[in-house]
Amino acid sequence: MVRLYIFSLFFVVCNVVCAATLEVSPGRLCELVGGSDDIDELILTGSADASDFYFLVESMPALRRLDIGGLTIMPYYGKAIGGCESFEGALVPAVVFAGSSLRELVLPAGVRVGDFAFSGSALRSVAVGDGAELMSGAFSNCEYLSDLSLGRCVAVGDAAFQACASLSALNLNGALRVGDAAFAACASLERVDGAEALCKIGSRAFMGCVSLSSFEFGAALSEIGEYAFSESGLEEADLSACAALKHVGGIMSGSASLASAAFYEGLADIGTGVLFGCSALCDVKLPQSLASLQNYALANASSLCAVELPAALAEIGDSAMEGAAALRAIDAAGLSAVPVTGADVWRGVPQSEVVLSVGENMAQPFSAADQWREFSINEVPAGIGSIDKAESNIAISFSGESLLVESATAELALVELFNMEGVLLMRASVSGHRAVVDTEPLGGSLFIVRCECADGTRSTAKLACLK
Repeated sequence: MVRLYIFSLFFVVCNVVCAATLEVSPGRLCELVGGSDDIDELILTGSADASDFYFLVESMPALRRLDIGGLTIMPYYGKAIGGCESFEGALVPAVVFAGSSLRELVLPAGVRVGDFAFSGSALRSVAVGDGAELMSGAFSNCEYLSDLSLGRCVAVGDAAFQACASLSALNLNGALRVGDAAFAACASLERVDGAEALCKIGSRAFMGCVSLSSFEFGAALSEIGEYAFSESGLEEADLSACAALKHVGGIMSGSASLASAAFYEGLADIGTGVLFGCSALCDVKLPQSLASLQNYALANASSLCAVELPAALAEIGDSAMEGAAALRAIDAAGLSAVPVTGADVWRGVPQSEVVLSVGENMAQPFSAADQWREFSINEVPAGIGSIDKAESNIAISFSGESLLVESATAELALVELFNMEGVLLMRASVSGHRAVVDTEPLGGSLFIVRCECADGTRSTAKLACLK
């Protein structure tokens, strides 16, 4: 049988720049370009195999742009190249372009990019086709990479873009998983879009992304690895929609800019060091379903002034709140038993200055319990309601010396301030969905704020710490 290969070749030459568009067959690229070592831009269509990629690297040192978006990659069997005698199809071989001078790259749909295939290269721009799989370290340490386009549902493997220092924006475009350390140490990364379909975020996936201030955690998310956002620039972590998430570990530890965190109401376990060292943290919403707050969970959260202990909380691990030096109010009004506490839970917390609010008939059990008796314990009178159970439609915050209450749905009907003994201090005047209370005449203290909406279906009470 005689096989007929049809090749089309088009060269455009301008000074020392040479561009070529080639239709190729497996193992035949060398026949088409021969000694053309001055080709700067190459577009390949047809089909090729691993031997053609190794030829590109060895024989085309001037190559700066490679477009294989229309290329089919076939299996290779034959003489050993790159230390292997065979390569699977649809695969860019491991390490083949590592450290190369390539600056622009276009990859086809469904391609698999081997381990460290382009690691440490000079790439500035990469476009990846739909359904591609990027294996370990595929583009790691590409320090000049600033333009990244991922097709739909690309699988991003471990360390795939680790230490790409110039990457500032990313669209995950429906990706289902991001591997361990996938974008770790991408110091310029400021924005991540298209993360709503993510089911898994690997360990250290965005660790050290110091410019990343926000991230959307979608409802599909079922797993976040340890230290996924540690030492990042996140300012808010809202995981309240993550119903499939069963456990979180030290995912935000060391994120010095993190000011607020909220977890899904249904989460039963928060692991070691989840918010350890988050020195700017001033607002944390723990789920009422939480049974265990593990070791160092909120340790060194040095800006946190108030915290609510969930009604289901039965265990607090070693040093869970150690170093929370600004803490002045703890709401334990929902607890029906004193939690079992590990060692040094409150170390570094000025307990004598902290008001611990407990439910009816719970003052004596807390007063008798080791590590709790040192607090200033106040029993919340019946009728005021549980503290810090603010409905999601009501926001309570401070602006200077004023307390601001805002309702996102029904108009407000009543806003009342009580002291910790349950004595009514004032009723605020309300105007529609908003109430502003001047608290300066009351002096710095601790208050219980009770709010009700005009439809009678909403009420809330929140512990407030004023300075």
